[in-house]
Amino acid sequence: MCVHDPEGLDDPNTTPPPREEILTNYHSVYADIDKSPTKVWMIYNRAQKDVRPLFELGFGKRPQEELYDLRSDPDYLSNVAYEPGYTEIREDLNDQLMNLLIKQEDPRVVESPPRFEKAPYAGPVSEEWQAENTKQLWDYDPGSVPKTTK
Repeated sequence: MCVHDPEGLDDPNTTPPPREEILTNYHSVYADIDKSPTKVWMIYNRAQKDVRPLFELGFGKRPQEELYDLRSDPDYLSNVAYEPGYTEIREDLNDQLMNLLIKQEDPRVVESPPRFEKAPYAGPVSEEWQAENTKQLWDYDPGSVPKTTK
């Protein structure tokens, strides 16, 4: 699931930050997605009709549950988790997963709060990590990212 976007880029009409900022600063937009030319291109072209569905798949908010019928959708594009004909399958798979997580004593299920919500797993990011991840990508020229595809 993507982190909430402080720039409001979920709205395709919002002007994104400069390309250079997206490429050099993890925290500028969608901080949980690595900085890359593809990320810049997707953000800058997200309002285009043919790009919008792909942007939603990669950057959009994910539903709590996803289920795909690979017989009719081998590319995993249509989530059927909440369609009436799949309710029993979704519930059965959820029960199987929860039973396995309990059996394996997964901290996310058997601890409250789970250890992953406390240090050293969560909390402030170290200055060393911040410094490393705000550098520009090697020798990449952000001006070379295409502005649009038509």
